[in-house]
Parts: sequence; C-alpha cells; structure tokens
Amino acid sequence: MKHSAVIIGASGLVGGHLIRLLLQNEQFTEIRSFGRTNLPITHSKLIQYEVDFEYFDNQANKCNGDVFYCCIGTTIRKAGSQDAFRKIDFEIPLTFAKIAEKKNAQTIVVVSSLGANAKSSNFYLRTKGEMENAIEATSIPKKVFVQPSLLLGKRPEFRFSEKMGEIVLRSIGYFFFGRMKKYKAIKAETVAIAMINSTLDPQYKGKIESDSLVKMAKCN
Repeated sequence: MKHSAVIIGASGLVGGHLIRLLLQNEQFTEIRSFGRTNLPITHSKLIQYEVDFEYFDNQANKCNGDVFYCCIGTTIRKAGSQDAFRKIDFEIPLTFAKIAEKKNAQTIVVVSSLGANAKSSNFYLRTKGEMENAIEATSIPKKVFVQPSLLLGKRPEFRFSEKMGEIVLRSIGYFFFGRMKKYKAIKAETVAIAMINSTLDPQYKGKIESDSLVKMAKCN
C-alpha cells in the first residue's frame, strides 16, 4: 500500500531524519512539509509550505495525506516561558491532529517524551501528557505516540543542558538494563526509523517508549 504523508517539524532533529527517510522510501509517494521556512531540499516527492503556525488551521486544505507526522517541539528555555512552550508543544500538535481528523487521515504519529503524563508535577511532562490525551480523543483510527529518552544527534541549534545530559548518559548508558533500559539515550535517526515502521506495521499503535523504539527500528 502506498502512502502520502504530511509533516510538521521537519527542520528539527527527529524531523530532519524522518523527511529524508520518507523521501527515500518507495512506499511514500508524496510528502507535504509545513514549516516557518522551507528546507534546503529539492525532491520530486516533496511539496513545501511556509506557514505561520498561529494560523495553521487556515492551511487545512493543503494538508492532503493519509499519514500525519508531528515532530514539532521545543524547550521551555528556548520558548521563553511556560505559556510559549505550551503553544508549541500542546496547541500546534492538537491543531495538526484536528486537521488530520477533518482530512480523514488514517494515521498520526507524534513525537512526545518519555515520562509524559498529564498528572505529572513536572510542567514539561504534564504538557506532553495532556497533548497525548487531547490527540487520543480524536477520531483518527491509528494514533502513535513515540516517547524517546534523551535524543542523540547533531541539532541545528546548540542546547547546553541537553548536550550535558547526552555526555552523562553516554558515559553511564551501559548501566541501564531491565526496567532502566528505556532511559538510555537514543539516536534521533532510530526514532525516525521507528516512526516509519510504526506506520507500515498495523500492530504498532498507542504509546511506545524509548527501548521499544530501538526494537522497532531494527525491524525494517
């Protein structure tokens, strides 16, 4: 079965790998990417749109695809405030999901976070959990929430706290086993591969934690 995909957040760490892999995958015939600026990529399967996400719902007529990928996300530090963070990590993904619902998309795959929980005392994790719950309430037939641990890879921008976390987790990663295995840092490319595999395999749905993403990525 051939697929057409719609993606937001393709300029980010996971999204950059995902769009490259989608363009290489013969099962995807068209990829529509929405971002604040166009990517420096030219491909016969790629259609790009520059959008203001404040008014993203006005772009619904252009969001044609049966699979929707949400890779958008930031940090509270980069966003500047909790309110600004929530707009990016809750409101934009939910708007995206509602567009997918209206367009009768069959699948939505969303990058969330390990530990996401709407009842968490941590604002970041609580927001991610609330976002998952809101999208879960839509009528889209298949919903996948990938929950990676700390992401490894070269980001477009430098994030000091994440870089320090990467150094620490790389150095102690071999201590993680059993239930702790899911906390090992994970390559962004591995997450992207798992996202595509979750689309193509009907058994994958719901919330998928970091260690399971590694297993899924090895199934391609």
